[in-house]
Amino acid sequence: MNYQGLLRYYNTYDGSHDHWTVVILPTHHENFKLQGGVGFASSTEFEGSHLLYTCLMLSDNITNRADFFSSEDPACEGQQRYTYHWGPLGYVANTQIAGTIPLYRCLTNKGGGYYDHFDTVHADCEGITQTVNEKVLGYVFY
Repeated sequence: MNYQGLLRYYNTYDGSHDHWTVVILPTHHENFKLQGGVGFASSTEFEGSHLLYTCLMLSDNITNRADFFSSEDPACEGQQRYTYHWGPLGYVANTQIAGTIPLYRCLTNKGGGYYDHFDTVHADCEGITQTVNEKVLGYVFY
């Protein structure tokens, strides 16, 4: 199995701190700064695994504002799939197996129609206020 690190970045441009989990940050996103790793995915399929995708949710109320989020749904839960620089993030386990931990997707309501999804290995969404744990995306290697 070939592992690739899942890296969480945040946008420093306008104080929005929008988060984005990627394998490699595209060069034209210089306002995004590395926050840390959230485990490892496999670059190859394995039994009992599924792909994670990078998706984009456009804001209804704010021009030029979008929220990156990770999803196990190839249709990005009715939003846009982000495919400009790479394919899916990688394969993660469907259920917890040896050497894996849950990867959670959390959602912060920042008000005014703006939301920020972020991925974490902490079930409490790192204690961030006005944030809910939406789901387990899968199980990542650590």
